[in-house]
Amino acid sequence: MKATLSDVAREAGVSRSLVSKCLAGAPDARMREETRRRIEEAVRKCRYLPCRLAQSLKQGRSRTIGLVISDLRNPFWSLFADFALRETKRHGYRLLISLCDFNREEELEHLRALLEYRVDGILYCEHLGENDLAEQLRKEQFPIMLMFQESPSFPAARVDYSSALADAVKELARRGCRELFCIRCGESPWSRILRRECRSAGLDFSVRFAPLKPEELIPFLDRICREAPPAIVLNGWRTGLLLLRRIEALFPEYRPEFILNSHFDHPEFLNPRITGIVRTDLELLVRRSVESLIGRIRGECASGDPLLFPAAFLSAADFRKLARNNLLRDFPY
Repeated sequence: MKATLSDVAREAGVSRSLVSKCLAGAPDARMREETRRRIEEAVRKCRYLPCRLAQSLKQGRSRTIGLVISDLRNPFWSLFADFALRETKRHGYRLLISLCDFNREEELEHLRALLEYRVDGILYCEHLGENDLAEQLRKEQFPIMLMFQESPSFPAARVDYSSALADAVKELARRGCRELFCIRCGESPWSRILRRECRSAGLDFSVRFAPLKPEELIPFLDRICREAPPAIVLNGWRTGLLLLRRIEALFPEYRPEFILNSHFDHPEFLNPRITGIVRTDLELLVRRSVESLIGRIRGECASGDPLLFPAAFLSAADFRKLARNNLLRDFPY
C-alpha cells in the first residue's frame, strides 16, 4: 500500500503539517536538526514518494525549464542540451526537452505544450518570429531566453563575431588571399560582417547559401569544389567537415585557405587543410543564459539587454596547441 504523509508524520512523531513544510523546504519550516533527521528517516522507512505536481500547484512553480530544440543527433545541440541539463540541475531545476525537427508549425506547437505543462521558463533555440503566441508571451512577460539570435521583444543570448571575423580576414590577407568566398548555413550575421571586413582589407567577397536538404547539399559542395575559390569561410561546422571530406575524396589537388566555425573542439579540426577556427565558449554561454533565465523566473533580473559572448579566431597552429591539452580530455563524442 502506498505510504501517505500521515504515515510519515506518525512514524516521525510530528504533525502532518510539519512533515509537509519540511519536504517542501518552506521558509517557515523551523525545527531542530534532530527533528529534521527524524522526518527524513521516516520518509526512507515508509518509502514515501512526495507528489511534486501537488507541490508545484501549491507553490505556483514547477521548478522545470523547457528547452525547444530541433536536432539532438547534431553533436553541437547534444552538447548544448548536456550543458543545459547540468546547469539547470545545479540550480535545482529540471529540464524538459522538446524536439521540433526543423518544422515551423511544430516549433510553436511544442512551445505551447511546454506552457501547458507549466514550465517556469523556456530556453528557445529556434527563431520565434512574430505570431500570436509570441505576442502573448511578450504581454505576460513570461521568462523566455532566445538563443543565438537578436530580438527587440525578448531577452536573447548571441555570439558577437565581429572581432573574430576581423582577425580571420586579417590572417587570410596576411597569407596572400585577395578574395574570400563565404558559405552561409542558416541564419547568421557572418556574411554581413565579412563583407564589411573584406571591404576594409581590400579583398573581393562573395557569398552562397548552403541548402538545408541533405540531398541538395552534396551536389552544392561538389560545385563549390569545381569552382575552386581560393579561400573559404564557413559558419556551419558539420557542413565544413563534409566539404573537407569531399575535397579529400574527390578533389585532392584543391587546397583552399579554409576557416570554419565551432562552439566546441572536434578531432577533425586538426586536419592540416584547415587554416583557422572561429570558436566560442559554449559552456559559458549556456551557463550564463540559464542563470539569466532563472533570475527572471525568480524576479531578480529584469534587464532587457542581450547577453553577448565574444568569439575568438584561432589559427591552425594556435588550435593545435589548445587541442594538445584539451581535446582528448574534453571531446565527448
